[in-house]
Amino acid sequence: MDAAGKGWIVFQRRFDGSVNFNRNWTEYRDGFGDLTGEFWLGNEKLRQLTSQKEWLLQTDLKFTGTNGHTKLLYRWPFRVEGDNYNLVKGSIGNSPLPTSQLPCQFSTYDKDNDGDYYHNCAASSTGGWWVNQCHSKLDLLTNLNGAYALPEESSNFDHRGFTWSYNGSVETTGQVWRSEMRLRRFRPYGKSL
Repeated sequence: MDAAGKGWIVFQRRFDGSVNFNRNWTEYRDGFGDLTGEFWLGNEKLRQLTSQKEWLLQTDLKFTGTNGHTKLLYRWPFRVEGDNYNLVKGSIGNSPLPTSQLPCQFSTYDKDNDGDYYHNCAASSTGGWWVNQCHSKLDLLTNLNGAYALPEESSNFDHRGFTWSYNGSVETTGQVWRSEMRLRRFRPYGKSL
């Protein structure tokens, strides 16, 4: 997937299910996978990167059934902070992560930081992600680290796993088969880094 402009740091890539993203807290903290293939850069690296200045998040997705069309989604100020790698909204723009209200904490199956008293949302979706609460019986509506299914397996899609929702509703949730998340330092128009 090609990003407009230069200077992007890719921190998540998925495209064939070759890497299992159902990992524990330590693995998400430190990162896993292969930078030339599927990987998660690591929450500690994200926290260190985004602790200074504002960063833009760009997410490219390909959805099952879209004939390979790449949807270039949101750019917004991005920051990860604290011991639970809280995702917080920057000073401009709206959150592209429709799973919850920000800020929200990162959760894994072995470290349940979500606000849902009755469920471990990351365990249900089989992948670590920023979570406030699960959405009724459907678990998370957005989790780009959830269980991977090949496009030809999409008939079993039940709004769990490797999914994205445009506005937090079941009706706008789609099964993703390719994603790439990247960061770049935010530059107001006319300003240099």
